[in-house]
Amino acid sequence: MINTTQSDGTSEREDNDVTGAPVRSDMSQDVSDHRGQTAPSRVVSDEEQLRVIKLSRRLKYLTLDNPKTIKGMDYGYATAILHLSPGKHSGYTTCHRFGECIDTCLYHQGRGKMYKVQDARIRKTKDLFERYDTTMCAIHKEIRFLHKQLAAEEAPQLAIRLNGMCDLRWEEMSAIGLENETLMSASPEVQFYDYTKYRYGNRLAWTGRGPINYHLTYSYNGTEADVENCKRVLSAGHNVYVVFNKVNYKTALQRIDSHDTMWGYPMIDGEQNDLRFIDRSPSVICGKEKGYSDIAI
Repeated sequence: MINTTQSDGTSEREDNDVTGAPVRSDMSQDVSDHRGQTAPSRVVSDEEQLRVIKLSRRLKYLTLDNPKTIKGMDYGYATAILHLSPGKHSGYTTCHRFGECIDTCLYHQGRGKMYKVQDARIRKTKDLFERYDTTMCAIHKEIRFLHKQLAAEEAPQLAIRLNGMCDLRWEEMSAIGLENETLMSASPEVQFYDYTKYRYGNRLAWTGRGPINYHLTYSYNGTEADVENCKRVLSAGHNVYVVFNKVNYKTALQRIDSHDTMWGYPMIDGEQNDLRFIDRSPSVICGKEKGYSDIAI
């Protein structure tokens, strides 16, 4: 994978840092690697990766050069991510359980603590809540633009992550300008995915009644009280993301290579990329603490 430097924040996208519908037949593969993910769908050259990353310059809401999601290029996918302001920082609630992690949220770390980055995320959030239909249509337009730009055989496949910092229930958010469709149902050939802290059963995407091109991974909050819900998610065939501190993450990798389990389910290294929809299910996805975190174990 190529190395990139993020925007200095002088453009429209200052924050670049840290529906049932048929799905394209090439969205997933059957062959898994030794750490539980499907094999790369296609090889994307360095030149093509640079071309794709530069498309962010033409976007207002989405970005393609997030340090975590960019790893997906080596697996044949380009993730466009939307960074809104988490918790209540914008004046609007975008995370329903923000009290559990608001003090150590990535919003306060790395580039996220820069005022111009936070201002950009707040502005996007206010756009969504105060000019909802117009903003939903603008995001949809960017998705269609990217889909067209990535249509060539040598291009990576497009994936969309709407909750870059938040936990909104996008599968329930339709727009008049989209003919009362959601962003997922309006682009059925595009793979969407997110992490969520909504407990099992509290989102349409958990029930099987949501869009089939929207994949959710539950985020464990690091407490014993949340273990039972994690087990419910896993027993229903979905995945759980667990953040380990830097020492325990190394131990987790050893457990993965020795085919150990957690709560009775296989473990997968979640640091290879951000493409949660290609993970084997049900599995426990092992992530590494970024900065400092209250939920790392």
